[in-house]
Amino acid sequence: MNSAAMEDAGADGSKQASAAFRQASQQGETMSDQTADITRIKESARSLSKIHREFTRNANPADGLGVDVLGDRSLVDTFDDFGDNWKIHRERLTDEIEKLSKILSTAAQAYEDIDHQLAEALRATDKQGTGQAADKQGTDGKGGAK
Repeated sequence: MNSAAMEDAGADGSKQASAAFRQASQQGETMSDQTADITRIKESARSLSKIHREFTRNANPADGLGVDVLGDRSLVDTFDDFGDNWKIHRERLTDEIEKLSKILSTAAQAYEDIDHQLAEALRATDKQGTGQAADKQGTDGKGGAK
């Protein structure tokens, strides 16, 4: 999957997952028992953000190193060539790291939203189930008569 597709999936993931949950709930289907480590996803997003900042701040670690430091003109030229190539690839990599960080942040938020919606749905079902059981027993659901 390319980064644009992953970004779209991350942005739309919460809405799609919510719709899938609602549809499955309405049809009486059960959802899979997959789990997501939201804390780890958030930590990964933060780590990628830090890497992105470092890549943005630190252009070429060999910048400014001349013959007096490196000792040989050909070594200086080699570092300069590396720096030119590194700049191009670092910019591409920086963009990809930033996109991945955003995708992970969006995924973590989507998982939290889905978890909250599921908890609310379960609470509503529990309340509804308690009320129906009380009606059948002729009680107020708290052990007392109606």
